[in-house]
Amino acid sequence: MDTNALDYESQINIALRIPDREAVVQGWYRDAAAYREAARAELGIPYGAGARQYLDVFHGEGGDGSLAPVVLIHGGYWQRYDCRTFSHLASGLNRRGIDVMMPNYTLAPEVLIEDIYREMCTVMARAFERWRRPVVIAGHSAGGNFAARMLAEDWTRHGLPRDFVRSAVSISGIYDLRPVIGTTINGALKLDAARAAALSPLLQPAPKSGILDTVVGALESEVYLAQADEIVRAWGESGVETSGAQIAGANHLTVLAELTDPQSATLQTLVTRAGG
Repeated sequence: MDTNALDYESQINIALRIPDREAVVQGWYRDAAAYREAARAELGIPYGAGARQYLDVFHGEGGDGSLAPVVLIHGGYWQRYDCRTFSHLASGLNRRGIDVMMPNYTLAPEVLIEDIYREMCTVMARAFERWRRPVVIAGHSAGGNFAARMLAEDWTRHGLPRDFVRSAVSISGIYDLRPVIGTTINGALKLDAARAAALSPLLQPAPKSGILDTVVGALESEVYLAQADEIVRAWGESGVETSGAQIAGANHLTVLAELTDPQSATLQTLVTRAGG
């Protein structure tokens, strides 16, 4: 694919690609609120002093504690939504007996992506304090970028075991941020070439081990499809166990229905990575 010929605004800007985006998001709000009412959960646990620095934990149903918990980081190009837009995404894993931690974070332009990543590393430390075992990291879109980066992170720098994150499931992740620079999305992110490269797992050293599963909607833009293929190939060649899946008929937003569908391959992948 000749990425130089692409119109990155139309490739990256979800509002332009998905005309019914607001209807989808309104459905999320409704389903998330209903799930918070129904679920066995701990809501609003602070991990820092900031107004948005809190996390929610949704407890697995009937689990015996043998399955690894999942930390699920939401998307929104680091500048919109919060974890409670997506509470319902814990439901599929909870039904399989898996605990799910969903962190909130401060949004750009109040902070930079680097600051948000540090917040998420603090969340991971809280996850270890709670469960004292490795976790599965998962994320959507911007959260998928973080999921890949966290698989490559040296957790000993944070006082955590080196193998704290053994597997990552990235849903519609963005792994090379350079296409964002010339788009309106970058107004809040303030990326330049050097920072975009530093924050792109495709442009940084791959982990030497671990498991990365990528999931992308078949109706995604060429940029998202190509980046998913490229990280599976590149990291696989570097020693990571990788897999890539395309979900027929799904776009950047509707692909998240995979996490609430008890029969979906994506949900089963997460359960498998958790040890089920």
